[in-house]
Amino acid sequence: MNKYLAAALEADTKEADNVAAPPVQKVYQVQELPEKELKPSSYTSYTSYTKENKNGTRYTISEPEEWRDGFDRLISSPAPKGITVTRWRQFIEDVERFMTDWAEKAHALGWTAVDVFGLHPEAPTHRPDSAGLIWLLSGHEVAAMSGSEAVIKISGNRTQTFHRRAQGGVPAWKLTEARNES
Repeated sequence: MNKYLAAALEADTKEADNVAAPPVQKVYQVQELPEKELKPSSYTSYTSYTKENKNGTRYTISEPEEWRDGFDRLISSPAPKGITVTRWRQFIEDVERFMTDWAEKAHALGWTAVDVFGLHPEAPTHRPDSAGLIWLLSGHEVAAMSGSEAVIKISGNRTQTFHRRAQGGVPAWKLTEARNES
């Protein structure tokens, strides 16, 4: 090592010894965020019902009534114009899983029907900027949620983060209503 490099390293070492270490900050992964107490809005009606999982354990689900009513309309409606039957079926499966696992928490975190179920009213398959979370799941599952984003488990340890931003969209059930009226 040449003498200039050695002198520079020695100076850096002395400087580092005199510098106080920065304070330690705890970094949380999204899944490890401290749980907030979820308080549904006082003006929102909730539908509660009991389901049974594969192991036979019964549990209660509570969902905003607007979302449950919208889901009921979705499952009884054909695919909106421009959406294939296969893609629509996948969307319905994703909605059902989301309603069971995340609806109450998402609503309590401030997510709206458009944030969750949104689609562009004229070009639902071509305008992802207007799409809500569920349209982008495409068979994948939500792993965690906060007030501003949702983490989607893609495969293995791979995840994708969805940021609330659906603008210009409408809840998917509005598209089925428009088709039924035509």
